[in-house]
Amino acid sequence: RDDPTDDLRMTANAAPRELPIKEAMLLSAGMATRLAPLSGLRPKALFPLPGGPILRQWLDTLAGGGVRRVVVNAFHLAHMIEDAVAAWRDSYPGMEIVVLREPELLGTGGGVRNALGLFGGPFMVLNSDIHTDLPLCGLCEAHISQGSPLATIAAGRLPGGTVSAAEDGSVLAFRAAGPVKGEAVRLYGLGMMVLSLDAAGALPLGNSDLIMGLAGRIRAGGRVMAFVPDIPLDGSKDGYQWSDLGTMASYHALNRRLAEGKILAAEGSFILGRVSGFLVAEAGATVSDGAMVEDCVLWSEARVGRGCELRSMVVAGKAMDGLRMSGGAITG
Repeated sequence: RDDPTDDLRMTANAAPRELPIKEAMLLSAGMATRLAPLSGLRPKALFPLPGGPILRQWLDTLAGGGVRRVVVNAFHLAHMIEDAVAAWRDSYPGMEIVVLREPELLGTGGGVRNALGLFGGPFMVLNSDIHTDLPLCGLCEAHISQGSPLATIAAGRLPGGTVSAAEDGSVLAFRAAGPVKGEAVRLYGLGMMVLSLDAAGALPLGNSDLIMGLAGRIRAGGRVMAFVPDIPLDGSKDGYQWSDLGTMASYHALNRRLAEGKILAAEGSFILGRVSGFLVAEAGATVSDGAMVEDCVLWSEARVGRGCELRSMVVAGKAMDGLRMSGGAITG
């Protein structure tokens, strides 16, 4: 199958409200070294999830909000990003999707600067490894209502915050080691922002960091604002969900949450053995008779042999007959 994740799209997010900002960039070029060895097989943005890969879910959300142009940068396994977008493009007739392959890894700042000529006004910059139901309309409306600062950054009151903000929501510093004059709160950046053309154009050509670029503009007197949603990001029934797909543990945990204890086996998978807990299986995945999988994610390449007992695993290769293993990943 060209898109083995497509049959897992049964839980895609509902369409958001119409967005007042009609252009966006999805940052998708990173090496995802913390997700090795899985990231040697696919870019992180294409890892399978209930609802489809995160890149596909972001495109669904942006199309539902009336976005007219999306730029996806690519470097690591760029051909896979290009092929996936080519396969999906007809699903978004009202939205232009441009894949911008980087000749070298440009970082978040260099990637945005490289794409500057494709945007006509302020645009959203979204990490394509973020999974959230936080509505983008609030972020966009906050940017416009605040007089269109250099940038408006989505942030939450979560532990480990590195965004120093004043009482009025203006950002004072990023990643400050000590106290910051005027700081009222430390916030956690959520990997989502609206960026002005002025801020994007001031970034240097070549490899650079977007956040550090904004930090320099703040020190020079520029204005960057934080958007903190009224509803907390606590994962409760009344709160917004937010996950960063950065590690093996967070990837497995996100599959667990989205699967909700169900067996989600795509058409074309062959699950002959016993399943316990949740299962997310792409088309092509095979679990042999006499095997057992518990709380597992099976990529299309997964082959689970007879007598295997696998728990809390991501399987993207062959598990030999009789293997007993808990946690981690299998590739090759």
